[in-house]
Amino acid sequence: MKINEIILEAKERGKIRKATKNSLSNLHSYPYLDNNVHPYVAYRFGVALARSPRDVTAKQGPIGSQFTTIGYSDVDQEIIDHTRKEFGLPVRKLSTKGSFELDGVNKSSPVATAKRNKYGV
Repeated sequence: MKINEIILEAKERGKIRKATKNSLSNLHSYPYLDNNVHPYVAYRFGVALARSPRDVTAKQGPIGSQFTTIGYSDVDQEIIDHTRKEFGLPVRKLSTKGSFELDGVNKSSPVATAKRNKYGV
């Protein structure tokens, strides 16, 4: 690569090329939705884009942009608790220990039990 190509490339960095602008229809940028600054808002915007225009999506979910952990095992929870205490972080418990099916959930498989072939194969 020649030095003048490097200089030209450096000048163009950060700009959208004319060919790109001409080939993309309605290209928009949303500075507020920078993933380094507001990643959760950017995520929620993407989720809202996936829905029908007539549906209503909350701008924030039940947890919002708060960091959330799930301790699947006792060891996982021990690591989480130790680190949280080390950082002196308050915590808000959102569910009970263990995973349980609700009473209305069908717990039996809809797939029939495999039966032995009458020929013993």
